[in-house]
Amino acid sequence: MDTLGFILNEINADISKIKEHAGNNYFRKFMETAYLKSHRLPLPEGPAPYTPCNIESEIQTKGIVWQFLKKLDTLRRPDLHNLKREVMFIDALENVTKKEAQIFLHMKDQTLPSIYPNITLGALIEVGYFPQGSV
Repeated sequence: MDTLGFILNEINADISKIKEHAGNNYFRKFMETAYLKSHRLPLPEGPAPYTPCNIESEIQTKGIVWQFLKKLDTLRRPDLHNLKREVMFIDALENVTKKEAQIFLHMKDQTLPSIYPNITLGALIEVGYFPQGSV
């Protein structure tokens, strides 16, 4: 499995490449969280109080990233205590590269197009990744 950054760079260069990742459930959870209001994480907006990790290679953190994406449904659960949710999110930020942490922060705030300008909700609907009328 490729790194999250690699996949996003590939899709930003050619939006139709997202079809190659249609079967990746963890990536789907990431994209839903990043773009659909109904899947937004109930976390405070803006910067998170975390200590950036010194790991430079996304290869070293690839497993951590995919494990975190697997937990996105848990982070959205209404019965999860807010402090627990925030601790889980900050723990993820502190164990990935600085670039991946920025991607997670943009996912949380649903501002991913600010760093991947060609990956917009409209473009994702247009290529059929999300159904028409998705918000």
